[in-house]
Amino acid sequence: MAKTTTLSSLFIAAALTLSAHSAAAQSSFEARTEAGAEANMPLVDERITAVVSGQYSRTTIRQTYENRSKDRLEGRYIIKAGEGARVQGFSYWNGEKKIVGEVFEKQIARQVYEEVTGLGRDPGLLEQVGEGAFSFRVFPIAGGEKKPIEVTLGKWLPRSAGVVEYRMPVGLAGASIRVSIDDARGITGLSSPTHKITSVKSKGGQIEVRATAPKGQSKEFVLRYSPVSKPWQLSGYVHKDKGHDGYLAVTLATPRSVAASKVTAKDVTIVLDRSGSMDGPPLEHAKLAAKAVVSRLGKGDRINVVLFDDTAESLYKLPKAADDKVKAEALAYIDKVQDGGGTDIAGALRYAMKAQRGDALPNVILFLTDGQSSAQQALAAAKSDKSDARLFTIGVGSGVEKPLLSRLAKQKRGRFTYIESPDAIGARISRLYSQIESPVMVDVELIVDGVRLSRTYPRSMPDLYRGDELRIATRVRSAGTARITVKGMIAGKPVIFRASAQVKDGMAKPWVGRLWAESRTDDLLEEIALQGEKDELKNEVIDLATAYNFVTPYTSFLAIPESELTRAAKSTLKNARDRKAKILAAHKDAVALSRKAMPPGDPVLKVKAPKNARQVTAYFPFGLEKDLTFDATTEHWKVRFLVPKSVKDGVYEVKIVIVHNDGKIEMATIPYTIDSSGPDFQVETKVVGGVVRIKVTGKELLRAATVLTAAGQRIDLVLSADRMSLEGELELKPGNHQLKVVVMDRARNESDKQVSVSIAKGPLAQVSQ
Repeated sequence: MAKTTTLSSLFIAAALTLSAHSAAAQSSFEARTEAGAEANMPLVDERITAVVSGQYSRTTIRQTYENRSKDRLEGRYIIKAGEGARVQGFSYWNGEKKIVGEVFEKQIARQVYEEVTGLGRDPGLLEQVGEGAFSFRVFPIAGGEKKPIEVTLGKWLPRSAGVVEYRMPVGLAGASIRVSIDDARGITGLSSPTHKITSVKSKGGQIEVRATAPKGQSKEFVLRYSPVSKPWQLSGYVHKDKGHDGYLAVTLATPRSVAASKVTAKDVTIVLDRSGSMDGPPLEHAKLAAKAVVSRLGKGDRINVVLFDDTAESLYKLPKAADDKVKAEALAYIDKVQDGGGTDIAGALRYAMKAQRGDALPNVILFLTDGQSSAQQALAAAKSDKSDARLFTIGVGSGVEKPLLSRLAKQKRGRFTYIESPDAIGARISRLYSQIESPVMVDVELIVDGVRLSRTYPRSMPDLYRGDELRIATRVRSAGTARITVKGMIAGKPVIFRASAQVKDGMAKPWVGRLWAESRTDDLLEEIALQGEKDELKNEVIDLATAYNFVTPYTSFLAIPESELTRAAKSTLKNARDRKAKILAAHKDAVALSRKAMPPGDPVLKVKAPKNARQVTAYFPFGLEKDLTFDATTEHWKVRFLVPKSVKDGVYEVKIVIVHNDGKIEMATIPYTIDSSGPDFQVETKVVGGVVRIKVTGKELLRAATVLTAAGQRIDLVLSADRMSLEGELELKPGNHQLKVVVMDRARNESDKQVSVSIAKGPLAQVSQ
C-alpha cells in the first residue's frame, strides 16, 4: 500500500442540515515508485486563500509536495470537500508551467484522458470518486521535483446561534492563510480558537484576515464571526446580468436561545428498522440512537416505539406519557430488537402516522433506517399523509440511501441526520433533540410579490429551531421590486417578516446565481437517485456544472498541456469545447463569463514586485482573486483576468498583496479602468481626383481604425504618435460611395459611422463629411 501524507484528521459524524460544525475539507497525497513500492512525498508549502461574500465562501488551496528521492514517482491526490462543498477549480504545475483544468462531461474527459495516458503521458483528471470525495492522479514526478496542486472549493457557511464559522484543515504549521470577508451587514466578534490572527478593513469595506501563527497543535484553521443584524432580520440578495434572468437568495436567522417556558411538550414516535439489511453494526447503532432519544424525553412528552421489517408492530397502540416506568419499558423493548425480513418503509410510515393521538401536542416521528426500500412507495406514503406530523429521518450504517431519507424529511418538514460512527450518536442525537424540543417557528411560508419566480429551493419550507437559519435560493424570471414575505407561527401566534429587493440589470452578487445553480443541481441529482437516470435530468446537471464550473458525478476537471494531445484527443477536445461554448451561450448569466466589450485576449494586469517574492495576488473589487506570475522579459508580475459583465464602467482600485521572500507582507492598491463604451470620434474626408483622404480624430486615446466600402474594399488607417488620430487614403471609382468607418479605442471597444463621398469624373476636388 502507498504511504499517505494526511493533511487533517478524518471527521466522521452525523450531518445535520443546518449545523455549523460540518466536516471541513480534507486532502491527502499517496506516492509510490513505478515498481509499486510506497514512497514519501512530504507537503513542503501550503497557501490557503478564501473570499467570503455574504456567507458564500470560495477557498483556493495550493499545496506543494516534494519528491525527495531519486526515483520517478506516481502520486494520487485525494480531497474530501466536506458536506455542501463543491470543487470549482483545479490546476497543477509541470515545472514552472501551470496547467489549468476545464470542466467537461465526465465520459468525454475520461475518453481524452485514456487516449493520452495510453501513450505514456499523464494529464490531470479530477473526478468524483464518492460522496464529496475527489481524486487526481499525478505521473510522472521526477526525483527532486516539487509538484504544486491547486484546488478551489465553494461552500455556503451556515449561521448557527448567530455565528458563522469557517473551517479548513491545515497541513503545515507555517501555512499562509488569508481570508477576505465581504458582508454588507457588517460583522462583529471576529475570532479564531486555533490561530492568532490580524485583521484590517480595506477601502472597499472588506475585512482582511491573516493567520499569523497556530495557537497549539491544531490541524485546522477555524474562524468565527457574527453578522450584525437584528433578531428575525429578513434579508434578500440579488444577482442579475443585463438581458438575463435574475437570482434571489433569502435568509432569516432565529434567536440564539429560547426561554424554558417555550420548550414544547410533544408526542415522539421512534420507528426502528429491524430488517435484514440492518444486520450487525447498523442495527446496533440504530438501537443506541433510539435509546439516546428515550433518555432525552422531557416533562410532558409522550413516547411510542414502532418496529418494522416487511411488517410493523408497536410497543403501545398510541404514545404514552414518558414517566420513568414507560421509559424503562421503551428501553427494554428496543434492547430486545433482532433483525428480521424485508424492508417496507412505506408500510412503516403509514403505520406510524396512524398511531398518533391527534390532539393538541405536536407529533414528531423519528425514523431510524438505512433507507433500502422502494423509494416511490415511501414518498407516496409520506405525501398522502395530511397531518402536521414532522418526520425526522436518521440514517445509520454505510449503506444509507441518503436521497430517499433526505426527500422524505423535506416532504414532512423535518430534517435528515446521517450517523456513520457510533462515537457520534450521543452528540448528534442530543443536538437534534435540542432542536426538536424547541421549535421556534413552524408552518413557514415564503411569498414573493412583484416579480415572477421559478424553481425555488428548498421545495418546502422547514420548521425553524433556536439558533437556526432559513436559506432560500430562487431564479427570477422578471425585473422589478421583489416584495419578500416570510410567514409562520411562533408560540401559536401568526407572524410576518417583510423585506424588499430590487431585481434589475447590474445587480452583481455572483455567489447568488451560483448558490441557485448548486441547489438546482442537488435537487436534480436527488431526483435521479429516486426516479432513475433520465436524459433530460442528466443533461441539465451537465449543463449547469459546465456553465458554473464544478464537479458532479457527471462532470470532471480535465487539465492537459496542449503539446501532449494526440490528433484523436485534439478532435475529441475540440468537439467538447464547441459543446461547452454552446452551453455557456445558453447560460450567459453564469458566473465568471467575460463581457463582450473586452478584447479576445483577456486584459492584463502588471505589477512591479521583487522577482523572489513568494506570492503576488490581486483582489479585484468585483470579487475576483488572481495570483500573478513573474515575467522575466518585462520584469513584472502579471496576470490575465476576466471582467464580469455586470461590472459598470469606471476607475476601480485593485488591491495587491505581496508576500516577500522573508515572509513580510506588503499591501498596495493600483487603479484600473473598466471601459465598455464605444469611442467618440469625428471623420473628415477630402477628395483629390479619385483618391479619398480620411482622417479620424478621437476625444480619447485610440487603438485602430478601419474603412470599408460596399464593394468590399478595406484599408487600415495609420495611428498618430499621440494616439488621438488616424489617417489614410482610399482610391475609388467615379460616383457616389458609402464608407463605413470603424474605430477602436485602447480598451478595444468599437464604434462606427457612415460617411458619404462623391468622386467626380473630372479633376475636381470635393470635401464631404
